[in-house]
Amino acid sequence: MFDFSFINIIAHIVYAPIVVIIHEYGHAILVKLFGGKINYIGLGAGDTLFQYKIFGIGKIGWWYTGRIYYEFKKEINTTKKFLISLGGPAINIVSATFIWIVGNVEWADWYRGFIVVSYFVAIFSLIPHKYKEDGLESDGLQIINLIKNSVRK
Repeated sequence: MFDFSFINIIAHIVYAPIVVIIHEYGHAILVKLFGGKINYIGLGAGDTLFQYKIFGIGKIGWWYTGRIYYEFKKEINTTKKFLISLGGPAINIVSATFIWIVGNVEWADWYRGFIVVSYFVAIFSLIPHKYKEDGLESDGLQIINLIKNSVRK
């Protein structure tokens, strides 16, 4: 059922931070598209281990969680906020599906981890919850709150 070969275990460990960064850049693309400014994008939470310009790595959860902080000069509408929240999971699904479709089967052991981790990150980021590391909301919780607030108005 599960392949626990050395290559697959290493691939999952290596791919997790890569997939998380791709996820955060999915949000960043839409922020920039809608005219926003990215203040920080990175892996992990808590105190900073490493920082270069706007990219950083936190001490806690650096291989499985990411953060993006951004701002807009003026308030953006709910649809744009909704799309920004969906940007991360969407790019994970698109990139994994693209690799799955165009990948050479002979190299599948090397990219299978990327596909699996990408789908897991997309799915789990859409589950509504607050992250224990810093109390930030998951993409799913942000989406639910946006819908609740737009219905109340």
